[in-house]
Amino acid sequence: MNPRIVYWSVFLCLFIWSCSKDEAGEQEMVNEQNAARFQFIGEDEDSIYWYNYDSEQELLTSLNLTAEDNLDRFYITLRQVDDVLSFFSLFQGNFSLFQKNIQNNSSSTTENFISITGERSVIWGANTETQILVGYYSPPGSGEFGVRVLDIGTGDFVDTPLASNVFDTLEPLYFNQRLFASYLDNNDRYHLVVFSTADFLIIRSFDFGDQIPAFLIDETGNLVLLRGRQGVFSKEVYSLENMDLLMSDPFQLNEFLEPGPLNAYLTGNKLYYQSALVQPAPLSYTPAVYNFDNTENRVIDILTIRETVIEQIGQNFIPTSFGFDEKGRNFLMGFAKTIPNGTFNGGIIIIAEDGTLIETLELPVAPTYFIKN
Repeated sequence: MNPRIVYWSVFLCLFIWSCSKDEAGEQEMVNEQNAARFQFIGEDEDSIYWYNYDSEQELLTSLNLTAEDNLDRFYITLRQVDDVLSFFSLFQGNFSLFQKNIQNNSSSTTENFISITGERSVIWGANTETQILVGYYSPPGSGEFGVRVLDIGTGDFVDTPLASNVFDTLEPLYFNQRLFASYLDNNDRYHLVVFSTADFLIIRSFDFGDQIPAFLIDETGNLVLLRGRQGVFSKEVYSLENMDLLMSDPFQLNEFLEPGPLNAYLTGNKLYYQSALVQPAPLSYTPAVYNFDNTENRVIDILTIRETVIEQIGQNFIPTSFGFDEKGRNFLMGFAKTIPNGTFNGGIIIIAEDGTLIETLELPVAPTYFIKN
């Protein structure tokens, strides 16, 4: 055989093998990046469940918390601090707390830690690793906003006034001995109070004037404020220890960010968040990614994904929860099926950062909370 033919035949085989290996490697990297690994809370008409899902292992496990720990399905608030989930409930005018450690599977209950009385009205409940935090108005109907910090072990508590002239309060955020309590005053100005749960002192108060503030904790443990209005914002980063300003950068984003704690994830230069859809629309929001470096705002086409999912499951659905899989960089949208009416059958729509529909996971429950990693 002609040596040149042999040479080129060998070369072509090696080239094809090399390309196949590279493509396989690239596909493996894509699959690894999009692999979904997350935990969530789901509910049916009888019970509350804790689920663990791993797409690589094709593993879906669940634990019935109602059967295992007698958890009341009619809880009113769910919070998370590290590996501990806290379920707040109200029965006959008394508030109770059930806590589940998802790392070691331990649980505990604190019953009747505060009651509804004419002295104060309870606004929200939160918790630290060892304390229960209760936001309240005292007296009821007034604009006098305070917080009670109750030691779970001893039952001792301290009441601290936070603000006056309050029109409405927003959801609280707790992280590492810091309570972030935001509110709107009677002059339509938003405020944020940073309170130390260790020594019961107000560390700093922010008055945002006519700006709308959204905030979250970044992956390094700093407070990030996104404040502005009508598309013009500033991104401010504060140290958690003493609330010193570490950096401030302006940015533009043609979005309305809900005031208060932002259900979003900030890693590096990217903000993974919910973008409000122009109404009327069958859904109220869509996943989006904003890049602070190049100002690109990638809004996922959730309406097209919705049509695909409806074809897959054979009926319409309503969203029940929104989360983010940090390891796979995937958006998670929990849903409940609409037929039959009031059903608890649902599932999870898993969407990649680039807008690709990765998977529609159908479930016998409606997912109501995605556990943060």
